[in-house]
Amino acid sequence: MFGEGSGADSLIEAIGGYDVAEEIGWNGMKPLTDEGLVSAQPDLVLMMSGGLESAGGVDGLLERLPALAETPAGRHRRFVAMDDADILGFGPATASVLEALAVATYAPGELS
Repeated sequence: MFGEGSGADSLIEAIGGYDVAEEIGWNGMKPLTDEGLVSAQPDLVLMMSGGLESAGGVDGLLERLPALAETPAGRHRRFVAMDDADILGFGPATASVLEALAVATYAPGELS
């Protein structure tokens, strides 16, 4: 899980969201236990597309991490996958990355 200072937290805050990892005092990048995941109760999970693909998509991820199915994100299948470089790197494409993340978060299905 990516917490405060990871870069992902800045993206989330920039679109008006809040990072549950930061809310629970999570700093940097660390493995997450099932209990921690259920306790965090994320409404949406922002993932690197390579990680989601390697898990077999949303279905594969929920199968591998049944605790995720016990969160609002899992129950409502609210996952946003973005290219690794988009989540972790800031540069000239930051504005378009933020727009894509905002649309995926607040108006899924609207991005062309």
